[in-house]
Amino acid sequence: MTSICVVLLIYKRNEIHFEHLLKGFQAHGTKSSDEYRKLIALIRETQTTHLFPYPTDKKFQQTPYSSFNPHINPCSKRFYLSTCPILHYTELIFDFNNKSTTLFDDIDSFKSICKFEWILRMKFTNCSLTINESCCEFIGPVSLLFDGHFISLEQCENLTLNQLEDYHSKWLSCNSSLCSNYQLHHYLKYLQSSSIFKFFINIENNINKTENLLYLYNNLYNKQYNNQFYLIHINFDSYNEQFMFYYFLRTNLPLLCLTISFYILCLLLFIKNIFFILIIILHIYITILLTSIIYIYLFHFPLVILNCTSITLYLFIIFIDSFLWYTCWFVNNHRRDDCTINRIIENLLTQTFYYLVPKNLTAIIILVITYTNQIIVLQCFTVFSILLITISFFISFTLYPISFIFILRHQSSIPTIEHFLHRFLTRIKNICFIDHTIPYLIVRFRAFWLTLLTLISCIAFVIIFQWPKLQFNVCRITFDSLPFHMLNEKSITNIKTLDIDITYYMGSYWEVPHESIIPVNDIPILDYNSENKMTSKSTSTHTFEDTLGNNLASFIHFCSELKSLQRKQSIEYMINERKLSYKYFHQDTNSQILNNNSFYGSSIENKLNDTLLTINNIHCFGDLSPSNSINLSSNTKFSSIIIHNENKSIDCSYICLLNKTIYNPIECIKCLNSLYYNLYKYNDLFIIKNGLRFINDAPVPRYLLQTINYKWNILNNINNIYEWQLLYKILQTNFIEKFYSKIFLDMSFWWSSEIFSTYTIMEQLQQEKFFLFGIKFIIILIILSLFTGILGLYVALTTLFNFITSIAILILFNYKLTIENMSYFTIVLIICSQYSILYSI
Repeated sequence: MTSICVVLLIYKRNEIHFEHLLKGFQAHGTKSSDEYRKLIALIRETQTTHLFPYPTDKKFQQTPYSSFNPHINPCSKRFYLSTCPILHYTELIFDFNNKSTTLFDDIDSFKSICKFEWILRMKFTNCSLTINESCCEFIGPVSLLFDGHFISLEQCENLTLNQLEDYHSKWLSCNSSLCSNYQLHHYLKYLQSSSIFKFFINIENNINKTENLLYLYNNLYNKQYNNQFYLIHINFDSYNEQFMFYYFLRTNLPLLCLTISFYILCLLLFIKNIFFILIIILHIYITILLTSIIYIYLFHFPLVILNCTSITLYLFIIFIDSFLWYTCWFVNNHRRDDCTINRIIENLLTQTFYYLVPKNLTAIIILVITYTNQIIVLQCFTVFSILLITISFFISFTLYPISFIFILRHQSSIPTIEHFLHRFLTRIKNICFIDHTIPYLIVRFRAFWLTLLTLISCIAFVIIFQWPKLQFNVCRITFDSLPFHMLNEKSITNIKTLDIDITYYMGSYWEVPHESIIPVNDIPILDYNSENKMTSKSTSTHTFEDTLGNNLASFIHFCSELKSLQRKQSIEYMINERKLSYKYFHQDTNSQILNNNSFYGSSIENKLNDTLLTINNIHCFGDLSPSNSINLSSNTKFSSIIIHNENKSIDCSYICLLNKTIYNPIECIKCLNSLYYNLYKYNDLFIIKNGLRFINDAPVPRYLLQTINYKWNILNNINNIYEWQLLYKILQTNFIEKFYSKIFLDMSFWWSSEIFSTYTIMEQLQQEKFFLFGIKFIIILIILSLFTGILGLYVALTTLFNFITSIAILILFNYKLTIENMSYFTIVLIICSQYSILYSI
């Protein structure tokens, strides 16, 4: 059987996707998580043929961003330049030794930074040295100040004071307002302090990617540069973190070997039988092998990093199980009667079954309840753990009895060290007076121990429920595989504003696959059904093209008014705002769509006073007013197809005139869509979040995306889930959501954001904290009452006190409520229950 499993693993080795080891950190099953997952699916499946209603003969990259990273860290925004493709950058954050020093205080410091940037650029990128060519693989302050003319190291040596002052004035002007150097203006948005500067490096296509990543981590971190500045933080992208995890796994391989050796030594001390230890090792190997085959090939679960945590939990459980097997066998083997081998094995199986069933059943039930948490990686952890415990249980009742029969029949020829270890441990007990001291301390001072343990439990309750509370860490709520990678607590709590993109979906209904107990795919697949069944001559008005055509004037009118107000002042929201959406929903459509200036005369009567959410930027579909976007030569993935399909002879002003005799809303929509894309053709991130989509090269539009950039003013702390719940509630009830939902009443309408990946995880962790843990203790109480009667109540209380004390210790060590730590809390609960159950039985 083992040989067959090994052959199967070798034959199917290409189907094991180890690249998913740091994946699966998304939630599903809730309204907010479903909308978030649909948004990521739309982004990943956006094809170049979806942008225009007619096919093209020229071949383009079909799906430009199929590997779009679904999780955004709220503490570090995705860096992106509109003239570059969407790249995965590694962020290097530097600070000056003197906190009062800035980039332009000293020409020698600026020269040092200039030389250092040149070295990094030459080492980590393949940028051409051609003048005026934009280098998307490396973004730094000096190259941005040089405006594409950074071509040699001699430029750093020949810097003058006049040039430095000129660069300083350019830096200040771009920091305060939009300047001609758009890339520098965008770069300055990512600096929180004047003494901090950053480099953004993309090394995905670098030949020496492995060596460069190791150099970045091992040689740059906390290194002083001419005693002037130093690296304070490296923010690797998810793909680089995957590689770094493998690197640290290899680096710590000696430590892993030492841990395994220590585990075998513990087996040796407690089991005392070398042959039986070999059987236990074989048992562990077969269990992990069979579990991996069922987990990967039958259930189609992805391999994630918490599978390693499952193996750690299993090694603890199998250690106790093997000790129980050996103890029961030792007792039955040394009985002073004339029992036969069959009688000994029968007693052994009966006693061991009675011990193992309640212990393992309780662990499995705890894991099953944990599985109801809708975080995918936690479900992978629980399924793998359940398979390990269950398969190990059935294998043990086959493997161990056969082994014991073999030991009984060939006991004289099997080497054993039981007598040696027994004498060794007895001698240690006598020397240290363990046999007499420990019972004396327990019996004579039982009142003291009872008082002390009660006091510890009360303190643990105070720590958990009063100070400090178990809080979230939104900056690393998924998994932190790199040492020294976490921002300090003070910098997290100092985050008071956050720019977020909210993408509104308006269009056709599309089916999302029903949630399965086996998450084969964590992102749903687009599947349009309702409109696909309609003929092109359908008289139904419930198609998206008809709805958009009938309400196009109101839609553009409303969006233009928002943009006008956003330009004049900071727009503030109030939850119960109604008049604006009502006004524009009943707007007369018998006016010209393109005459946006006539709409600016309308004013919002309501004075909104809630400053939690304000609009930073909005680009209206169909709005042809002047834009601040700067179109430069670029190699973005969407720009080529937009230029190829560009038709400058189209006059949308004539096509979109609302004359009932010649007006065709569909042709107007197509024309506006072409001009809309052409206006932002070098901004890929904007295109995948905005505009119409035409699925399957059909001339019928299927949905419209409209993204609004908000400024989120955080009232208290970004780690507080109530801040996120208030944000979500405001987005649900503001007048923008109400207007869109009324316009597209018969259509599918929803909204989401990349940042809500964090919020959906926080929802599930909050449910685990307040709801699922309580259910787990109730189930433990019921199971133990069935097996041990009234004693089960005291065992459950003992488990509760042990668990709360352990969690209090973890809180004092500054553990946060993250996915990684939630798996540890589950392990702590299982360990506490295992000891309590053993004592009760």
